[in-house]
Amino acid sequence: MNEIEFEKLKETSWRRKLTAQEKAALNSYLAAHSQARTEWEEEAGLSEWLGRLPDAPVSTNFTARVLQEVEREAARNSRREHGIFHWLRFNWLPRMAVASLVVCGGLISLQQYKRTQIAQDVAAVSSAATATLPQQWLEDFDAISRLSLPSVDNELLAALQ
Repeated sequence: MNEIEFEKLKETSWRRKLTAQEKAALNSYLAAHSQARTEWEEEAGLSEWLGRLPDAPVSTNFTARVLQEVEREAARNSRREHGIFHWLRFNWLPRMAVASLVVCGGLISLQQYKRTQIAQDVAAVSSAATATLPQQWLEDFDAISRLSLPSVDNELLAALQ
C-alpha cells in the first residue's frame, strides 16, 4: 500500500466503516509507517466524535422552500428564453433591418475605398507628369492652348450675318 491508497482509505472511513480486507491493508501500512499511525488515530478520533453529534434540525418548511427555489429558478430560465434575443430570433423584421444596415455599411465602405483609390491614382499621375514634363511647357501652357483653338473665319462670319 502507498500513501495515495492510505489517503483513499482515510476518506472512505469518513463515509462508512472499513471492511475486514481494508482494515488488514491499513494495519500493515500503519505498522510500517509510525507517523501515519498517529495521523490515522487523530482522524479516527475526530470521525468518532463527529459521529456522536446529533443531526442538524431541519426547518419545518424545508420542502416548501426547496420547491419555491426550484420554481424561482425555472422562472428565471423562462425569462431568459423570452428576453430580447428570443424576440429577435423569431421576428424577421429586426433581422432584415440588421441585414440592411450591414449591406449599407459595406456599400459605403466600398465607395469610400474607391474614392481613396482614385485620389491615390490622381496623385501618382500628377507627380509623374510634373516629373516627366519639362518645366517650360507648363509655363507656356496658355500660349499652347490658344494655338490648338481653331482660328476665326471673318469672311464666313460676315456672310452669316
